[in-house]
Formats: sequence, structure tokens, C-alpha cells
Amino acid sequence: MLLTAQGRQFRDKARSWLEGLSLAISNINPYSADRLTIGITKILGFNFVPLFHEFSSRFQQHIDLLQQDYSSKELLAEFNKNNIDLVIISDYKHDSHQASSLFVYQETMLLALPENHPACAQEKIDLNAVVDLPLYWCKRYQNPALYDRMQKIISQLSTPLVLQQKLPNFLTMLMEIAMGRGMLLLPASMAQAHVQGVVYKRLSAKYEQQLSMDMHLLWHKSAAENTTINAMLEYFQLHHTASVAL
Repeated sequence: MLLTAQGRQFRDKARSWLEGLSLAISNINPYSADRLTIGITKILGFNFVPLFHEFSSRFQQHIDLLQQDYSSKELLAEFNKNNIDLVIISDYKHDSHQASSLFVYQETMLLALPENHPACAQEKIDLNAVVDLPLYWCKRYQNPALYDRMQKIISQLSTPLVLQQKLPNFLTMLMEIAMGRGMLLLPASMAQAHVQGVVYKRLSAKYEQQLSMDMHLLWHKSAAENTTINAMLEYFQLHHTASVAL
């Protein structure tokens, strides 16, 4: 079968219309066509923070989330090697000449305690009331800034806290806590598992502020004109007032 002269004329017009429509859509699309790779620190329960859940939904057509569980330190290393376009990491020191950054969120820490511990009667926990329990805590190389802040707090307590190495399995730690063998500080967005015998409590204001974690979005300065990145910045700036976890 062959097109008639009228058919060929219609085909050419239709092709022109479709090309014009495609160009019009491209011109009104506020985002660039290129997809960006973004890494999120594993210390954060990304999907349980409304701010980031909405971010992921809004930009899902323009970003690829890095699937590996990387720490902030590991993500920064990959970012500096240009293996990742953007990262969201904790406690960034603004020490990179290649990166621009924006504070986007503050995460508070909760204390997982045995439910029968006397301190659970407090609405918010004073760490002086739980010095009888060892604290599961990270090694310094894993999060130097947070580790040093905890050491400063410990030095000011009436009795020093005993620190013990975190166990590889999170649920195993919660089971140990339920049996009264320790306690755990964890980001609020990670406190989703419910284990009988374990309660999550907020810290008193003094300790809550000292142990909160600031999250920053980093992008390469060379991508300053990228329309998708600029749309992300606008999103976080508009939501800044609601970016502190309870």
C-alpha cells in the first residue's frame, strides 16, 4: 500500500504539528531533560520524612536515587569524584571548593529505652537519669562531628555514660534494649520499628539541640545553571520553615 498525494500531504503536516507540540512542551517544562543521580545518607529514614517523601515524588522523573547505603562521608567522597550529581548529607563543613550547599532539614535524635526504666516516667529525658545504662554508639570515624558532640555531653554528666559498639543488626539492638541491657540514640525518622519492651523518648531541650543533625543538599558549582537543581533549591527554600523534625 502507498500513500496518495493527499495522504503524503497530511503526513507532512502531522509531522510538523507533532514537532511543534514537542518543542512547545520542552519550552514550558521547568526542568532539564537530563536525569540527575542523588545520594541520601543512610543515617536518615528518607521515606519517613514528609519533606523528602514529597521531594522524591515531585522530582521522580528527573532524579535517580543511589541505591547503595552510604554514610555521609562515603557520599561526599563519591560526590567529590563526580560520581554523583547531588547528595544530602549530615553536618557538612563547607570545605569543598567544588560544591555549593543549602541547609534543608534538621533531624532530632530519640532515645530508645527499656520501657520499665524509671526515666520513662519523664516526658523528656535528662541523660543524667539514664547513666546506669550503656549506650550503643558509633565509632568516631563513622560520624566524627556527632561523636565529638556526644563526648562533650558525657564530660558534663554527673556520671559518665558507658559507650558500647553498635550491633550490626538494628532489631537485635532493640531486643537487647527490651531486656534492659542498654539504650540507643537514633534519628527520629529511623524510630519506626516497634518492639515490645522498648519505648522512644525525646531528650530534654538542652541535649536535643546539642545532638540534632543538620542536613545539607550539595551540588556541583559547575551545574549552577541546571534548571532541575534550581527547582529543587526553590522547593527546599519554600519548605524551610517546616523542615525540623519533632
